Amino acid sequence: MISQNGAVRRVWTEIDLKAIRRNLSTIRSLVGPEAALLIVVKSDAYGHGMVEVSRTLVRGPGPAPAASLQSGPGEMLFGIGRPEEAARLREAGIANDLILLAPFLRNEVPDIFEHNITPSVGDAAGAELLNRAAMARGKKLAVHLKVDTGMGRSGVWHEEALDFALEFPNNFPHLHMEGVLTHFSEADSPDGDFTEAQVRSFNALTAGLAAHAIKPRFIHAANSAALLKHRATYFNMVRPGLCVYGVFPGIWRPPDLNLAPVLSWKARVTLVRDVPEGRFISYRRSFQTRGRARIATVSAGYADGYPVALSNCGRVLVRGKSAPVVGQVTMDQLLVDVTAIPDVFPEDEVVLIGKQGKEQILVEELAQRARTIPYELLCGISKHIPRFYNEL
Repeated sequence: MISQNGAVRRVWTEIDLKAIRRNLSTIRSLVGPEAALLIVVKSDAYGHGMVEVSRTLVRGPGPAPAASLQSGPGEMLFGIGRPEEAARLREAGIANDLILLAPFLRNEVPDIFEHNITPSVGDAAGAELLNRAAMARGKKLAVHLKVDTGMGRSGVWHEEALDFALEFPNNFPHLHMEGVLTHFSEADSPDGDFTEAQVRSFNALTAGLAAHAIKPRFIHAANSAALLKHRATYFNMVRPGLCVYGVFPGIWRPPDLNLAPVLSWKARVTLVRDVPEGRFISYRRSFQTRGRARIATVSAGYADGYPVALSNCGRVLVRGKSAPVVGQVTMDQLLVDVTAIPDVFPEDEVVLIGKQGKEQILVEELAQRARTIPYELLCGISKHIPRFYNEL
C-alpha cells in the first residue's frame, strides 16, 4: 500500500465497501423486505470506520435512493454505544434514527436531545432523568424499553417488565415507548436452550403488552448470532452487527450464506535473516530454532492490535503462503518463520487478516487461535493504523 507521498506503509487495513453493500443485500434477503434493520455501528463500526460504513449502508445495496431507507417497512436505523458516536454521525450527514443501546450518564442527557438520539431505558431512575429533561424542553422523547431476559447486564428484569411498562405512561408522561428490546447472552452457543428460554420470556412480555393494547413500533432481539441461527428471534426488527462486516461470532460459518469479510489487515517485512540452529527467538525465549531457519521481521505488534496471545500460534501470509508466528509478539514487531518460503524480502506484503493468492486468514480463525472472540480482534486494531476504503 502506497501513501499519497509515495512512501511504503508499514501497517494498514483495507476496507471493502462493496462487500458491505453485498452483505447488506444478503441480510435483507434473509430477514425479508418488511423487517427493519438496526445496524450496529458502535465502537467505530467494530474498527471498520463508523462514518464510512454508515454512509455506505445508507446508500444501500442497489440504486435505490437513501430516502427509501428512512421510513416505512424495512427501514434502516443505526445502533450506537455512546452519544459522541451520534455526534460524529450527525456531522457526517447521517439522518437515520440512532438508537443508544447502552445506558447513559446523567451529563449525557443534553446530548441525547441535541443529536436526536433514541435512548434505551431499563430502570426508573434513567427514565425519570429523561422524562424531566423532555418536560423541560416541551418535548416527548422516543425511547426503547430494554428488558433483561438473561443477559444480566442492563435492563428491567423480565419478571418486572410488564408492570414497569403498564405504569410507563403515568410515571413518565413525556416519554414515548417506541420500542422494546432484549439481548441474548449466548445465541452463538451450539446449545440453544438458554436462548429459547430468553425468547419465551420476551414473548410473554410482548404478549402481555399486546393484551393491554400496547404495541411498540419496534420489537427487537436478534443480534448477529441469533439472526443466523434462531429465526424465532426476528420479530419486526433485527440488530445485525458482526455479520454486516462478513464475520461470524464463532468459527462456525453457515455454508449457504454468502457474507464476505470486509476488512483486510496488512503489514510489511522489514528484515529477513538466517538464524542458526538452537537460537532463541524474541522475549522470554519461548521459541528455539531446531535447525537453520530463515526468520522475517514483520512491522506489526500488540501496539497495533496484534495480540500477544498469538505468540507461537498465529500465522500470516507472505508470497501467497502461510508462515507461522514464532516467539513472543512484541510492541511493534512480530517474527515469522519463512524457511519454507523462497524469495522473501524486506517490503514484501504480509497479510495478517485477509486473502493473498489462494490462501486466506479469517478473523474467526485468529480469534480461535488467540482464545478470544472476533469482536475483540476487530475492535483492537489500533486507531493509528490507516484505513483505506475501496469501492472498486
